[in-house]
Amino acid sequence: MKNTTAQFKDYLLARGASRVTVKNYLSDWSHFCGWYEFYLRQRGREENEVGFLTSLSWRTVEKYKEFLVANRVAAATVNRRLATLRRWGEMAVRERWIEHNSAIEVTNVTKQTGIEEVLAKFEKHLRGEKLAEATLKNYMSDTRQFLNWAEVAY
Repeated sequence: MKNTTAQFKDYLLARGASRVTVKNYLSDWSHFCGWYEFYLRQRGREENEVGFLTSLSWRTVEKYKEFLVANRVAAATVNRRLATLRRWGEMAVRERWIEHNSAIEVTNVTKQTGIEEVLAKFEKHLRGEKLAEATLKNYMSDTRQFLNWAEVAY
């Protein structure tokens, strides 16, 4: 994977990606590679680099997305990681390692807004009660922690 990672870095830089974007995309690519190797081992498979490159399918990318969501990775991070795979697939097609970029078929996740909507309504209510700013901040913090706990617990 080292060769493809170096080529990916060069590809990103050649397209004018910022240093931060390159760093994030390479980190995301590394994360995906680690996950994929683990995913294959769980199924009793191991592939060389060529097999690895050619076996990336829509289903594999979708499984990765499901893994990220199940592990409560923030929506923005999941979407950036999917963007990384799309960009990598773009490069792989260009290099003729694969014929089709399956990652473009996987949709982004939407931000989970349920808790945030409740918190926004609660904050509006508290502001209507004319509470001190410090009190409001504490109530909001405690409520956010409780709702996050409750979402995980149930």
